[in-house]
Amino acid sequence: MKQTQWWKNIIILQAVVVVYTLSSVVAKFATGKELFSLPFFLFYGLELVILGIYAVLWQQMIKRFDLSIAMNGFYLLGIVSVTIASFSQILLKKGAMKKYDSFIREYLNVFVLSGYFLMFASVFLTMIVYRGMDFMNVPVLEAIGYVLVPVLSYLFFKEGLTRKKIMGIACILAGIFVYYA
Repeated sequence: MKQTQWWKNIIILQAVVVVYTLSSVVAKFATGKELFSLPFFLFYGLELVILGIYAVLWQQMIKRFDLSIAMNGFYLLGIVSVTIASFSQILLKKGAMKKYDSFIREYLNVFVLSGYFLMFASVFLTMIVYRGMDFMNVPVLEAIGYVLVPVLSYLFFKEGLTRKKIMGIACILAGIFVYYA
């Protein structure tokens, strides 16, 4: 496979993983709706559609790669770990933005506890990833978190993506590209 075609397939593979991640986001929106209401069923239906699209895209992707690359569970687990860590940061910020009537509630609320739980899960998954991937690949993979957090902050908190942030994200992505090229 040509180098440019290989990179194109890697980028498409990343996009397929993002499609899969979107199903969790839509499921989260469904849980915020009244059980068995029309919006609940619409979000749940959208989740099923997204999962169906993911299944078709994944089938197409495994045709393009050797199974050792497409099915590298450690690589996929690393991306999942970074995504979980990014969402934990969103939960921690959500908890920090609220005002609480006591010091204890400020640190023992659902957002903070969930954020730290996700962070712990991410650390645990990263330890597993280190067992199956080359030591030098994992930090490069974790750099994706520096791309995800600003994007998620934009989506959930309407924080601006300034020119400097976009340039920083581009530098990170370029560094990942250079490392794997």
